[in-house]
Amino acid sequence: MARTGERASHTSFFSYNIQRPYPLRWFTPVAIIGGLVITILVSFANFVASGYELTTVYASDPDSIGKELWFKSWPSWLRQNIEASCEPANLPVNSQFFTNQTALSYTLTSVHTIEHGVNTTSPSLPYLDNVLKECKVLNITMDFDCSPYQTPTQRALALCAIDTRAFSTCTIEGPNGLTVLNFTSLYNPKQSHFSPGSSSFIATNVTTKASLWWAQQLLTASWLDTDVILYDLLGNNFSSYNEGKEIPSGAANFYRHEAQGDITQLDFFDLWFDFTAELTKTFYYGTNSVQAFVEEPSVAGTDGPPMWKQADTLAKAMYSAVMTDLGQINASSSSNIVANPDHMQFFSRNFSSLHNADMVVGVPYLMPDVPDGTYEELRDSLGSGPLEVTPSVISTKYLCSVPRLKTAGNIFISILLADLVLLHAAWVLYCLVVERFFVRGPMANTCEGCLQAAQELQPFGSDHESGANLRPSMSGAASFSTETDAIVSAGSRQLVTSRRSILTTTVTKKNVETDWKLLGPVRTNTPAQIEPKAFFN
Repeated sequence: MARTGERASHTSFFSYNIQRPYPLRWFTPVAIIGGLVITILVSFANFVASGYELTTVYASDPDSIGKELWFKSWPSWLRQNIEASCEPANLPVNSQFFTNQTALSYTLTSVHTIEHGVNTTSPSLPYLDNVLKECKVLNITMDFDCSPYQTPTQRALALCAIDTRAFSTCTIEGPNGLTVLNFTSLYNPKQSHFSPGSSSFIATNVTTKASLWWAQQLLTASWLDTDVILYDLLGNNFSSYNEGKEIPSGAANFYRHEAQGDITQLDFFDLWFDFTAELTKTFYYGTNSVQAFVEEPSVAGTDGPPMWKQADTLAKAMYSAVMTDLGQINASSSSNIVANPDHMQFFSRNFSSLHNADMVVGVPYLMPDVPDGTYEELRDSLGSGPLEVTPSVISTKYLCSVPRLKTAGNIFISILLADLVLLHAAWVLYCLVVERFFVRGPMANTCEGCLQAAQELQPFGSDHESGANLRPSMSGAASFSTETDAIVSAGSRQLVTSRRSILTTTVTKKNVETDWKLLGPVRTNTPAQIEPKAFFN
């Protein structure tokens, strides 16, 4: 039971800290200046980390994504959440594609991944702007058709049809290791009139992509040259060759003779052909070098049509166009017509002769595509750029995540919240370091009010030192000696001083009881008189 005059008190589970100013001159300027510096740095870092959001876009060049961002050179851990990135495109087998050179279109036929020596066939090609390397043209096939079963529109464009198809292979460094892709490309200017871009060039420019522009001219000219002689031999049943045979169609296959690296030579390709005479049901086939068939049209056991010099030029034009379109810069210029000015001049020497009216009967719609002159004659007047080969990549669209600046309101809220958290952490750390290493001593944890009370109770004089001298007086007053600290309680009021002693005095109106509780020796000097009644006001 509480004594008369005492107030009931309660001790909560929660508590609060007693505060006092730091007794260090440098604490305030360091806190202010350091706080400003940290605020600027933290705000700047938070702007990079929180001021942007990722948005989805489609891009054709993933390497250019994010290059314009000013924080691109920052550490990856700071910008990892706003890093620009692109997902690989997925090209299924039998899908069509073209390169950044925008020349021929290709059909993907197979994909093989080689990892740890194991060859795995894949149903699709994961592709992320990989440069095409080690490309080769395996072979070039030609399908000849001079049959009367063509539509009138087809025969109006050209009397015979020639599908020139290249079978090629390339390698790329994919995400799963070395990947080998096989594909085909088709050239038929006659068919492209019905399906633009499917069997001809997509887009060329004589200034910026001169090699491919001249490759297109060479392909068109050699295709027309071959088509004309094909009709003379097979399309006309009364020709000296076809009379009594009626050979409407056939096929040929050109493949590299690796020992010959000069594309101007007739033994650059080996040849296999197959024709069938409908009237006599006779097969005409043969295999040898092109040179052998040109120099001796009737090779032992074969009797193919004497058209192989023109077809050989068409095959070489197709070979050069594909190698240039695939960007094979390491291939020898002697094996690429449109990478060598001398070779281009050599193969363009017959361009003008194709404009002879007697020679192009039945193919008037294709004639405007053929230049009327040689490479050297037309190079300057056309403003042709240099003949060169540049690296190629597959042209496709990629799904990319790109950082985009947030609205001003979102940026402000994001930075404010992040700053408050980080600045509070910095302040707590700063205070802990100061209190741990700089604020020490028995008075370090004494509150400011306690120090003021101790100063008011400071004794007069400091001549001697002794133990505690505490005794109640007859009038209800208490006399004691102290140097600095005591706790004095009168009724429900309490003065707290912290050094080594706690003095508690309880006084009631009817009688005066003085209880002294001394917790330790106190440094004393001169006695001081304290009237208990002074604490009841």
